[in-house]
Amino acid sequence: IKSFSKSNIKNVDLLIIGEGKEKEKLKKLINDLNMGHKVKLLGNIKNPYPFYNKAKGLVMVSNYEGSPNVLWEAISCGLPCIISDRIYGALEMFDTKKPYIVSKHNNEKELIKNMKKVIKYNRAIKMKLKKSTIFFEKFDPIKIFKTWDRIIYSDQK
Repeated sequence: IKSFSKSNIKNVDLLIIGEGKEKEKLKKLINDLNMGHKVKLLGNIKNPYPFYNKAKGLVMVSNYEGSPNVLWEAISCGLPCIISDRIYGALEMFDTKKPYIVSKHNNEKELIKNMKKVIKYNRAIKMKLKKSTIFFEKFDPIKIFKTWDRIIYSDQK
């Protein structure tokens, strides 16, 4: 929220989906920064896909995440994503050609630069992601089922 407020990105709102114990702190921060017109706390949303389809990008700068479903959902929708280098499950998932931009944790300058890049090159990034097969190859159900079969049946030989 702080980085978004300092970015001065025009014609884009920050929508935060989900619930948690930090909600009151976030409300206070939004109020203190006078960002109520640009930052919205939407709470839990049963179907996030309409938001993915309209969004310019996903920013996930958690202190820690394992393998976040929200990130995989956003990528599968062709949404440009920025994650912190503390999203370990995502960082370990891809060796090269990562389908997201990584920002150093708590590096506000780098995060703002990456947010502006996603907005500026949004259409090109989305087109590249939609043409890319790296994410879908990684999560191809046939490959996953074969791996599970190998694991399950290896003990029976």
